[in-house]
Amino acid sequence: MQGRFYGHNSFRRYQHASTGRERKPTQAFIDFRDSAAGRQAYVQGSTLAVWEVLLLVRSYKEDVAAVAKHLQWPQAKVQGAINYVEAFPEEIEEALSENAATDFNALKRMLPQARKHDSRRVRKSRDAQASAR
Repeated sequence: MQGRFYGHNSFRRYQHASTGRERKPTQAFIDFRDSAAGRQAYVQGSTLAVWEVLLLVRSYKEDVAAVAKHLQWPQAKVQGAINYVEAFPEEIEEALSENAATDFNALKRMLPQARKHDSRRVRKSRDAQASAR
């Protein structure tokens, strides 16, 4: 997983095309960055990879305006991520599949400082504190 380069052919096409004066719609609001999972397409000015924006769009039942409102972004920025998804679906599906297959142990290998959080224990602690008052 580490050191992967998502869509390296996509990146080369993007890099070549973005050297011109005008950006194509599939390139609007997209940057490429190295991450723990390898080189990925990210939305400019954010910490979100394009595939993460797609997860939000899916959770909002494809309502781009609702996602834009949730993220406090212009709608065009969310649409830029969707345009990239449509232009390079294999790359995005690969990232989504890898994300779905990542469990805590894989995450811990990438981020050794990661700790499991037991939300039930926290909730019980809060409930106990509230009833003690």
